[in-house]
Amino acid sequence: MASNKNIFSKVLYGESEEEGFLNQTARYISNIFSPPLTVLYGILIVTPYIEISSRWVWSLFFLSLFVLPPTLYVYLLMKRGIVTDFHIKIREQRLKPMMLILANTIFGIIAYYRLGGPKYLIVLSVCCLVLVALMFLFTFFSKVSGHCAAAGGLVTVFLSLFEFNGSLVIPIALMIPLIAWSRVRLGRHSITQTLVGFMLGITTFGSIMYFSNLI
Repeated sequence: MASNKNIFSKVLYGESEEEGFLNQTARYISNIFSPPLTVLYGILIVTPYIEISSRWVWSLFFLSLFVLPPTLYVYLLMKRGIVTDFHIKIREQRLKPMMLILANTIFGIIAYYRLGGPKYLIVLSVCCLVLVALMFLFTFFSKVSGHCAAAGGLVTVFLSLFEFNGSLVIPIALMIPLIAWSRVRLGRHSITQTLVGFMLGITTFGSIMYFSNLI
């Protein structure tokens, strides 16, 4: 009988990964810092600093609008065999999910704005929209790392809240090479693709948050 670890790998990657400590470690890092979870981490970090009493309700609404639908959609595509795995390692298979994510994010931003959502979360949703749009364009000729792009955005959010408090920012910044290593180790991306992902995340979030007076 297959172990739970192998079943978990099969669900996320659509294949049996080579055994070994380094591969297992890389797989765990990739799973922990998958884009949907990275967005969740960002919301958990930001929410306590939103100065309204209903901030956790708005954050839960944010996750239900922007994270849950695309995640379920990709899982459904994987179950139907339309994509090979949850992380979508084949570049051509990323176009359709990304179009759904773009449409869903636009709808979410409109809904959030019309309902009077917190400024910080609206700005973050715009950051996500622009980042996904850029990655969608890159997907036509390259496979930029979504893990690294999301991590770059998360680091920028940390900087916006804690500035250069080394005790908080440095440990978060150290996760960047760790995530890049995991994606390269698993053969999902080249070093260049991980670097481009990080730069897209940092520059997109950084510029939009700067002009929104959040940095």
